[in-house]
Amino acid sequence: MTPPLTPSTSNDAEPPLQVDSLSNPTPHPLDQQLQELELIQCSLFPGELFTFILSPEDAATWTSLLESRSSVGGTRSDGVATEPPCQARFQIRVSGARIWFEVELPSYKRTQAQVRVSVMGENISRGVQERWQAIVREKMLELGNSECVALHTACHSFSSHNDTSYHNSVVGGVHRPDSPSMNYCPFISFRCSTRK
Repeated sequence: MTPPLTPSTSNDAEPPLQVDSLSNPTPHPLDQQLQELELIQCSLFPGELFTFILSPEDAATWTSLLESRSSVGGTRSDGVATEPPCQARFQIRVSGARIWFEVELPSYKRTQAQVRVSVMGENISRGVQERWQAIVREKMLELGNSECVALHTACHSFSSHNDTSYHNSVVGGVHRPDSPSMNYCPFISFRCSTRK
């Protein structure tokens, strides 16, 4: 039989081991970003495209990191995988769309997260672009912009209308992007993560 442990009387005794902190370690910021990028890719709707907007070499590095993360069951196997030379920058676009989003994640080495989402378009007026950008800003504010990191792409309804309105608005069908009857808006959905 093992004798019970007695508390140490020494003032410089080591604190007790926190098992929870070992079993659920805080993920490396790069691992967290890779997880979020993977979730974005897995959350794409039919016709939505995810593309890195980087030099071919940088895009290849990020793609390789994502592929290696997927192949080792959710974490980087060595803990010291190739560090990307730049922050992730990508676009989410519906095939054939005239309006799309470009997203730039903060450098994973920064302590403050500031995701930048820009509305881009082909042959759209500045006013239309500003209206879409205002919608994005509003959604980011609703979701806690200062503490948000990208999680997944989604199409959210402003009303209970069907998806035809959304598709027509971005691809160039019946509704125009500046039409007040447009009920759907593609935007980046964010997960607010409290940073301690």
